Amino acid sequence: MFFWYILSERTGAVCVGFGIGGTRIARQIYPDPADAVAFLQLHTRVSQMDKDADIVVMFGGTNDFGNGEATPIGNINDRTDESFYGGLHILCDKLINRYPAAQLVFLTPTHRLGENNGTLSGDGSNL
Repeated sequence: MFFWYILSERTGAVCVGFGIGGTRIARQIYPDPADAVAFLQLHTRVSQMDKDADIVVMFGGTNDFGNGEATPIGNINDRTDESFYGGLHILCDKLINRYPAAQLVFLTPTHRLGENNGTLSGDGSNL
């Protein structure tokens, strides 16, 4: 169950999810042409999100680390979506401009199977 359903049930707040599994913060440098999600970054969908939100929760980063090639972390001055820092900067800039009065919340990535042994398969085959 998605966390926004649970949040809505427990608080009574109206929660709308715009997440798409597999999306990344940075652009995937060598995307699989058969994987449509590989071409999506979080910042490309900000304009499609509900403009009247009071709180915006972003949960991302695990796919940058574990799907396809790992995204280069880059440096704090990056401003393109080719690095994690750059993609995050673009995302934050778009969110701040679209939601100037909203509270922005960022959740850190979830742990992945195999994160400590370099396999990163999500299907359990690396346990």
